[in-house]
Amino acid sequence: MWHAVSVIAMTVSSAAHAQGTPPAAEQSAIGMDDMTRDIVVTARRKAESAQTVPVSITAVGGEDIQKLGLQTTADLQRLVPGVILNGAGSMSNTTYTIRGQGKAVTGPGLPSVITYLNEVPLPPIGSFTPTFDLDNVQVLKGPQGTLFGRNTTGGAVLVYTRTPSYDFEGYAQIDVGNYNKHSVQGAVNIPIIADKLAIRIAGDRGRNKGFTPNISTGKRQDNLHMDTLRASILFEPTDTIKNVLIVDYTRIETNAQGYFPVVVLRPDLQPLVDSLRALGRRTAASTVDPFDNETFWGLSNTTSVDIGAVTIKNIFGYRYTNVDNLQNAIGLPAAPLPNLGPGLAALGLVPGQPGTLITTRNHSVSEQYTNELQISGSLFNDRLSWLAGGFYLKAQPAGVNYLVLDLFRPTPPTPTTQAIVNGALGGVWPVGSLSDTLYGDQSHALFANLSYALDDMGLRGVTLNGGFRYTWDKQSICSNSRVSVALATGETIAQPYSGLAACRADTGSRFGRASFEGSARSKAPTWTLGVDYKASDDIFLYFTNRRGYRAGGLNAPVLAPVLSAFQTFDPQTVTDYEVGVHSKFRSGSWTGHFNIAAFISHFDKLQLQATGITAGSGLPGLDSTNAPAGSALQINAGTATSKGFEFDGHISPTPGLRLSFAGAHLRQKFDRLEAPAILAPFFHSPGGFTGAPKWSYQFAADYEFDLGDFGRMALHGDYYHIDQYLQGPVRLPSYSLISLNAQVSNLQGLPITVTAYVDNLTNRQYIQNIIISATSFGINSGSYAPPRTYGVRVRYDF
Repeated sequence: MWHAVSVIAMTVSSAAHAQGTPPAAEQSAIGMDDMTRDIVVTARRKAESAQTVPVSITAVGGEDIQKLGLQTTADLQRLVPGVILNGAGSMSNTTYTIRGQGKAVTGPGLPSVITYLNEVPLPPIGSFTPTFDLDNVQVLKGPQGTLFGRNTTGGAVLVYTRTPSYDFEGYAQIDVGNYNKHSVQGAVNIPIIADKLAIRIAGDRGRNKGFTPNISTGKRQDNLHMDTLRASILFEPTDTIKNVLIVDYTRIETNAQGYFPVVVLRPDLQPLVDSLRALGRRTAASTVDPFDNETFWGLSNTTSVDIGAVTIKNIFGYRYTNVDNLQNAIGLPAAPLPNLGPGLAALGLVPGQPGTLITTRNHSVSEQYTNELQISGSLFNDRLSWLAGGFYLKAQPAGVNYLVLDLFRPTPPTPTTQAIVNGALGGVWPVGSLSDTLYGDQSHALFANLSYALDDMGLRGVTLNGGFRYTWDKQSICSNSRVSVALATGETIAQPYSGLAACRADTGSRFGRASFEGSARSKAPTWTLGVDYKASDDIFLYFTNRRGYRAGGLNAPVLAPVLSAFQTFDPQTVTDYEVGVHSKFRSGSWTGHFNIAAFISHFDKLQLQATGITAGSGLPGLDSTNAPAGSALQINAGTATSKGFEFDGHISPTPGLRLSFAGAHLRQKFDRLEAPAILAPFFHSPGGFTGAPKWSYQFAADYEFDLGDFGRMALHGDYYHIDQYLQGPVRLPSYSLISLNAQVSNLQGLPITVTAYVDNLTNRQYIQNIIISATSFGINSGSYAPPRTYGVRVRYDF
């Protein structure tokens, strides 16, 4: 059964209400009404149809996640038009763009869309979420934060795992498919004390051999090697106190993502690219042996206390992330080096000689603490619903945080280069760098929300909504950029800082200057104001106005004088307006719903990124010690407007048959683009926002029928299309995807479900992410999405 129904409705209370959705322990945040197939949510602390909740939410239930075989929350893109996955660099760097708002894959700046796991915000690196044993996933669109978590300007992705119940039950599942896919997952729910204490243990072990052969290493990239474990404890000592503790652990060890040339900017690189593509567009080459090893774990502890008319809820979270990877970001073996000017020519570098264009080694260890307190209740015979609370976040380094850039290094060097560099420079290649960037992030906020029904004033069905939040943010940094990449190996000679203390203690060395330490503070009020009107049981209308905010911050390290004006950047704000209608109908055996919403958003002090600013960029006074970390510079670049509409619906002509559809239309423009002249060669936003297709839409069909004593058959097919859209300077072409599956449940009366599936039926090959958007490397590179995959899942429930 297809449950992924997009409820497109927003009011001032949208952010907080949806984020507060309790998971399965509170009788599940998502259910299905048998008559209309409406999603039932508890987003406003009570069970109600999402058709009458003024919140923009696409909700996918755990049953559908299992049925559709979603591997990670990244797979949501094909289910939720208007949402673009644009994470890159590692599996854990999962970031989204919603309504044209997201985050660049590298560099400073907070994301515009945040992922939450059991109401705990995940850090930008470490937001990867496995999708086994989930209760539901919800996607919110537009500014969020007046009543939950962290403020955002684009939206939020909320993930709820299944929490324990007081029944002994569970499941075991195996999944085998092409590319040697084999995974095992399962869960067991164990009641300890009746109606008081229960635990749930769930795990997932996934493998595949990889989609991408690498001719340089003989290995396969884009492979899967992941182990995940989750333990949950439900404790209800009294009828009024409930505590849910959830601990999760994930370990990933892969040969890293494969990167490929997408756009060739230097004609002398074209023959090399053509020879590689002749082996197959999904064949990779590299100058190193890539790897990506990641460990992250965390916990959430949610305590709820009901004291009559008031409920107190506290949510504590902790996240630990350790990401270590080595990658050839350009997707080429040794390639002709460009003319890098007289400085490097004096070292014997000859334009056109073979070398490494760019290789990156990144190792980041960080931790994050959060706590959120909510107090809610109602007054005046439930006509007034209120909620107030506070939010606290602290993120800090928990070990090394460095990036080694091996840039434009000749392999092998000429005898002249070797003699000069080894003799005069101590064997250090002056273009590459070791950048230690130890970020700290603190956020405090107070918020409140009111909803008042005007029935007693003769305005039956009308509700006024208002919310307010004030946020204080502090971004801190200790950083340094040192010239320490060895000419012979491309590895760093100097040791990365082991943590903050080591960074602060560096007063300078032969590799570079003293460390830079600084901070930037920002604060802002945000709000939501709206009104909704339930005209009848079948028609619901709303209007909302919201203010969103994205904190400012710092660029690192101490920048060259020519870039000193961009050492810090200001907060970004957005003001949006939305109006929409929810409707549903029933005529004989026909049932259905149709929702539509239109919005317009105005952005001020828009945060955008200049990239590819390296020691070889030609800017006066710029070297490897004062170039932006990761070659990326965050700046405020003017104002912009985004507008569009979104719709979703379904029609069920007869029991068992369901036809669903959803779509998003987006138009955006820069009202005033203020790219400084000195940064123009590195400022890559031609023609519009990144991740903002004009159209994206989806159709799905589901049909269920009995097979007698053999079981029950469910057939599903979905079609997804997205128009061309920009990622940095690259306009990615449009593409369409088709997925099919057939499922037999209750097989011969046993609790066994067998599903045969195929995703990307037509084997469409398309670029999912752009990783190198700068022109200085002569290539814009990116990674491919998965090819056609197929297989069989067998699940046993007990």
